[in-house]
Amino acid sequence: MINYKLFKHNKNFEWVTFIHGFGGDMSFWNPQIDEFKKAFNVLLIDLRGHGESKIKSNIPYSLKLASEDILEVLDFLSIPKTNIIGSSFGTIIAKKFSVKYPSRTIKIILVGAIFNLNYIQNFLLNLGRLLKPILGYQGILKIFTSILMFGKNQKKERNFVVKIGQNLMKEEFDKWSVIAKTLKQELASIWKIESKIPCLILMGADDRLFLYSAKKVSSRLKNCTLKIIIHCGHIVNLAKPKEFNHLTISFFKKDLH
Repeated sequence: MINYKLFKHNKNFEWVTFIHGFGGDMSFWNPQIDEFKKAFNVLLIDLRGHGESKIKSNIPYSLKLASEDILEVLDFLSIPKTNIIGSSFGTIIAKKFSVKYPSRTIKIILVGAIFNLNYIQNFLLNLGRLLKPILGYQGILKIFTSILMFGKNQKKERNFVVKIGQNLMKEEFDKWSVIAKTLKQELASIWKIESKIPCLILMGADDRLFLYSAKKVSSRLKNCTLKIIIHCGHIVNLAKPKEFNHLTISFFKKDLH
């Protein structure tokens, strides 16, 4: 089973499950925990191969497997339903989980959401695969992070991602990289399904790679609300934690009985 940590304070509280992005771990959500555990039961996870989730297995990695890992934890802890927050690559897993297990999902929040891969993003993925034998995983991580979080206003977030990303072992990076081959098709498939699950999409105004597609796709989705946060980029929860916590907690508590 993947590694998890929970804060359970009240059996009547709803659950919120946090899903970090690629190369990260549950510490990514440290600025959120104190506020969230006042009003919710909180579940933090380390994705397979990340953080303390060191699982020895020959099973090919996939979004389906990542969703099943989360379900296994929920079943083990007897959590019938949960709200979900995902960031970056974690937004894809959060969406996949909600599509695959809608009866287990209350609401979802997607932070720095990834909806599709355009020609620039496809080029970067292909370039990463070509350069990996030369630069190694750490070199690729630094390049991708610099592109994704470009500019002085994202330096803190960029340094944090590079620091925790160093803990991802090369073999785990290779296993997750396989997903890139079918990611475009996976994204098209999961966003084609019209969901009744309420969804909040939080994007930074300076998120140069993913904001355009977030605007385009969210405009046609009935149950999705897009909120753009100024003066921050891809990692909204680290750039503006107070504003992020207020918006996300308010969304989850809306219509809460």
